[in-house]
Amino acid sequence: RRAWTDQDQARQGQDSWGQVFNMLPLLYTIRRHILKTHKDSPLPRGSNTDDRVQGQRPGVNNPTRRAQRCNDIKLIVRALDRLFIIVSVYYVTICLVCFIMLTIYMAANPDLQRGIHPAWFAVFHVFTAFNDAGLSLYSDNFIGFVGDWFICLVISFLIVTGYTAFPIGLRFSVWLSSHIPWIDPLPSQLLLHSPVFAGHLLPALETKILLIVLAILTILGTGQILILDWNKVLAPYPVRTKLIAAFFNDINTRTSGFNSINFAELKISSILCVMVLMYIAAYPIGVRVSRALNAPSNAAYIGQYIKQVLFTSQYFVLACFLAICIAEDDRFQNDPNFTFLGVLFEVVSAFGTVGLTLGYPGIPYAFSAEWS
Repeated sequence: RRAWTDQDQARQGQDSWGQVFNMLPLLYTIRRHILKTHKDSPLPRGSNTDDRVQGQRPGVNNPTRRAQRCNDIKLIVRALDRLFIIVSVYYVTICLVCFIMLTIYMAANPDLQRGIHPAWFAVFHVFTAFNDAGLSLYSDNFIGFVGDWFICLVISFLIVTGYTAFPIGLRFSVWLSSHIPWIDPLPSQLLLHSPVFAGHLLPALETKILLIVLAILTILGTGQILILDWNKVLAPYPVRTKLIAAFFNDINTRTSGFNSINFAELKISSILCVMVLMYIAAYPIGVRVSRALNAPSNAAYIGQYIKQVLFTSQYFVLACFLAICIAEDDRFQNDPNFTFLGVLFEVVSAFGTVGLTLGYPGIPYAFSAEWS
């Protein structure tokens, strides 16, 4: 428990709790720590009455208790090994299946390739989506696929399973492994019910809360794009394309930063809503709020978290915004395309590790490329 907590706290500032690759070295470190700490270490002295009845010295020289603890350590190590295998299979399976699906789909639609080999398109976008990078091989990102429901849904699935909903997918995978007949269910049952592994594998209640929070944020984000921009940036598209575009861009607003519509053409109110979602993306709210249920004082924990989100971090964002405005003062006065809203959008996007941009006229890259 101590090793897991130390490693988890060291990663809280990196906002990497949902990335699969970061969990593999963590599991290896925990396993080494457990074996090193408990190898030939004496048991704590106790006052077990059974020891006295048997005429044995309590704690250290009790072979029964030592054997029991050795068995417990072996079970924990087996559970960590099982979790390492599950995470690896989870990563490989999702990436491989999506790679095959995208390769076949792109090969069957040559008009979508735009000079890029289907296999290269698939492997690049599978890894960049699953690992929350948001990079694209096309200068217009995914605007060319705005109406392609298959590609948008596959990329959205990769983003969700690799980042925001990774604890949900991980717990489901562990539960599934406990129901496979030819696999020993005991390590998986330990993973599901032991609080020791709550660093990434959340307990059942916290997992449900995370699922509910993610669903609410997705509904609200998709709805605000549809309501505010139905007759603006989404106006040229049919209803199905509008729904796909709103859902795809909402998923990316809180995570990787792909876009299938031009965010510079959104309404001001919609841009402000997107900035709120990107600001929220800097905090895994579902996990933080769920952990409040197990805190010593729930009200104090939630109040402290709200204070951190609303007050502490906003000063950092504001300081970065003011520093850029001071450095770019001449551009604001002489360039009408150099706006305060564009700078603020870029700063919040960077703070939330999203990567979206409003762009700049005449250049195929981010607005920040025009800064000094």
